[in-house]
Amino acid sequence: MLIDFVPTINGLSLADAPAFKKAPGGAPANVAVGIARLGGTSAFVGKVTFWFCYFLMLGFKMKEVAFCCQLADGGLLKTS
Repeated sequence: MLIDFVPTINGLSLADAPAFKKAPGGAPANVAVGIARLGGTSAFVGKVTFWFCYFLMLGFKMKEVAFCCQLADGGLLKTS
């Protein structure tokens, strides 16, 4: 799982971009979202820290991907 930093202005190099927005990314996220967009059922299961997990959960929920995350401290966050 990755957090992609996407420039807020298109057409600029990374060095010239004034700001970035964060977006869930990486192969596992991209595959899960792709399956959901094609009408399939997909889910992500992972283990990370609370704030990283919470950010990912919000992103996946917007893309209609089920999400379950075991927190590093033993807790659990999930969507249904």
